[in-house]
Amino acid sequence: MQNFSERLRYRREELGLSRLDFAKKLGLTNPSQISRYESGKNIPGAQILIKIAEILKIDLHWLLTGQSSPNTVEVAKTLTRVISGYLMAMYVENSKLDFECKELLSKKIVPIEDLPVDKTLTREEFRDAERLQELQNELKAGQFLYEELTTLQKIIKQKYLPSP
Repeated sequence: MQNFSERLRYRREELGLSRLDFAKKLGLTNPSQISRYESGKNIPGAQILIKIAEILKIDLHWLLTGQSSPNTVEVAKTLTRVISGYLMAMYVENSKLDFECKELLSKKIVPIEDLPVDKTLTREEFRDAERLQELQNELKAGQFLYEELTTLQKIIKQKYLPSP
């Protein structure tokens, strides 16, 4: 989106607002004024611009320039740092879980759900089999969350942080 009028129209349509509804929300008596804004024939004044940003729930700086505001960039930087911290903590925790998992597997322990129905276990073998199952489930959940956070971090970087 190259200019104000394109961004305005894009966001209005994204929210499913007709020109008439949008004009009413802005307090304009003539909905054709919206058409003039969206065609680039007219530029709204400061008070209308502020109302537009509020109604469309968008950053005024983005609406005018197509770029994220400095505040948005700072928030994005903070978010990526926080996510990085979580990812590191998850990596450490998953390493511990993985180590414990490997120890149990080295004892020839089988996860509880993979045991044959007719297999008789001692209490310790049963506890180990349950623990291995728990560890494997935690590792799967951790891997899923890790992938989701990594994806979120990439999206934030691509959308809000300029490339060096």
